[in-house]
Amino acid sequence: MVSIRIQSDIGAARAVLGRYKETAQNPRPLMDIAGGILENSIRDRFRTSRGPGGVPWKPSQRVIQGGGGRTLIDKGGLLASITHVAEDHSVEVGVIAKTPSAKFAYVHQFGATIRPVRARMLVFTGPDGHKVFAHAVTIPARPFVGIDNTDRADLLEAWTEYLEALK
Repeated sequence: MVSIRIQSDIGAARAVLGRYKETAQNPRPLMDIAGGILENSIRDRFRTSRGPGGVPWKPSQRVIQGGGGRTLIDKGGLLASITHVAEDHSVEVGVIAKTPSAKFAYVHQFGATIRPVRARMLVFTGPDGHKVFAHAVTIPARPFVGIDNTDRADLLEAWTEYLEALK
């Protein structure tokens, strides 16, 4: 007869399984890791002027006309308002709702056509300092919030490292 005998320290295995169970019941640390990764990804998009998946943003008229700065970055308020909030089983990543930039975030993410409400024309100062009159202004979508394949890979790697550290 041929036999094999396996001996194991079941206590160590139970301890690791207990840490995994605790993480499954309280994944807030994983949500916080995800929030940090996605927040950094959004900040990278502002640096590279590209949306999720690397899709380039259409340059703003200010940039095209030599008014300085970069698309979606004039004074930096929108970029500065990017944050995340981790909860027990979720994470919210995006623009702080109570900032002056928050009202513009939706327009930049999805695009919009702006028309005058109380006047016949819109009037604003162009990048060259001259007044501009228009019946409507269309702002193209320049998505900055979203999850792409690079984000998914970064999340998987970070979560794997976190779980391996529990051993």
